Amino acid sequence: MKEFDPAENSASIVSVTDRVRPVKIGMPVTSVHFLGERAAFVGAEEKVFLVSGEGEISPIAVHGGGILCAASDGMRIVMGGDDGKLVALNAKSEVALIATDAKRRWIDNVALHSDGAVAWSAAIFPICNRARSCSHTATP
Repeated sequence: MKEFDPAENSASIVSVTDRVRPVKIGMPVTSVHFLGERAAFVGAEEKVFLVSGEGEISPIAVHGGGILCAASDGMRIVMGGDDGKLVALNAKSEVALIATDAKRRWIDNVALHSDGAVAWSAAIFPICNRARSCSHTATP
């Protein structure tokens, strides 16, 4: 197909550009999730930007440096950073510290389970944190 010639009722053709809104975050974004009705753009450093359907942007400070990983279960976003911290952000814009690596190693991977469990790795050590019980082996 070399040309596109819309029919006479071309006004009924919907474009994806009619359904999106540009958002100016002002920094690289490493992931995007939804928390309630708002989109959550995880910045590469320090902040998450919650964006409403009307385009209102609310920056939330979550780390003291680079955000290396993020996972979401729809209720919260859990992020690991180069500050050695694992933090959670909920839909009410509340930030909670989940853990701090004793040696301040980078938290470079995180995963969430539907039962509330959080697993992460700091350098090469896998860690599991379940509300009820968890068995794990951390090997160097």
